[in-house]
Amino acid sequence: MIQVETTVISDNCTAWRDRLREHREKLNDCQHQLQQLAARELTTDQLRDLEQLHNQFHVQLVNIHDLKHSIKTHLKKTDFEFNVKNGHLNDDTLAEHEVLLTRYSGLEERLQELQDRFTRFVKKVR
Repeated sequence: MIQVETTVISDNCTAWRDRLREHREKLNDCQHQLQQLAARELTTDQLRDLEQLHNQFHVQLVNIHDLKHSIKTHLKKTDFEFNVKNGHLNDDTLAEHEVLLTRYSGLEERLQELQDRFTRFVKKVR
C-alpha cells in the first residue's frame, strides 16, 4: 500500500470528467452542424464522409460516457480505500489510476483528430 494525497487523485479525476463533459458538448454541437449540412445537396463522397463522421461522433460519445463512468467508479473506490486504510491505496488502485490516465490521454488524442477531420470536412463542403 502506498500513501497518496487524496486530493491528487480526486483532482485528476475531476479534471478528466470536466474535460470529457466539454468534449461531449462539443461533439453534440458538431452532430447538430452535421444535421444542418446533411440538408444541403452533397456529392456521394461528401455524404459518405458525413455518415462516417456521424458514426464516429456516436462511437466517441459512447467512449466518453464509458470513461466517465470508469473514472467515477475509480473515484469511489479510492475514497473508500482512503477512509478504510487511513490514507493508503492498494497498488492495484494506483495501477488502475494510471490505466485511466492512459485511456483518457488516448481518447483526448482521438477526439482532437476527429475534431480536425470535422473541421476539414466543413471547409470542404462550404
